[in-house]
Order: sequence, then C-alpha cells, then structure tokens
Amino acid sequence: MKASKQVGIDLATAHKNLNGFRKTRDGWRPKKVDHVPRQMVIYEGFRKEIVEISDSRIASLIGVYHNKVGRSMKTKNFNLLKLRKKTFKDCKGKRHVLQTDLLIVIALKKKESHPEFFDIYAE
Repeated sequence: MKASKQVGIDLATAHKNLNGFRKTRDGWRPKKVDHVPRQMVIYEGFRKEIVEISDSRIASLIGVYHNKVGRSMKTKNFNLLKLRKKTFKDCKGKRHVLQTDLLIVIALKKKESHPEFFDIYAE
C-alpha cells in the first residue's frame, strides 16, 4: 500500500493488476499464492533459459533451486542438487526440467559473465 503511494499508482489499480492480495475485514492481505507473471532464469538441458511463469509456487521452486546450486558449488556436494520436484510449466504451458547435474551447471556458469550480484529474475 505504501509502495503504490510512493510510485503514484492508485491502490485499486495496484490490487487489480497485481492479483496478489485479498480483502479482509482488517484491510488488504497478501494471498498465499499469487499469479503475477515474472521472468526467471533457469538451467535446463545444456543451456541457460529465461522462462516466464505466473505462479508464486514455481517462483519459490526456482529460488530454492538457485539456492541449492550456490550451496552445491561452494561445497562441491553433488547430493545437494537433488530436488523433490524439478519440472514445471511456464505461462504458455511448456514443460521445463531443471538441470540437476552439478558438472553441467558448473560448465554453464563458467560460460556466463560474472556480475557482482547474480539476479535470478530476468531483466
């Protein structure tokens, strides 16, 4: 609510377009799951992909995946990249499979430029 005022957007417009809040007796509360479209970076097969998703649960899965990639690379522990769920569908219904082979992920990351801060959300 404060953020919409800071950028000069009407509160009703923000709620309508974000679809991440529900109205309660006490005011607006965030939903457990939102369907706000967002682009995120994943490793799939033998390449880095940018996918558009519209489910906060998938965004969380990808966030957990990147967290495990980082920890796996630091510790060289190949078992950390094992995921209970590693497939998901994007906004268009295309199925994606996260790359869980640490050697392939390391090779893909070596090809990337290395900014100071790695952002999992695409620009």
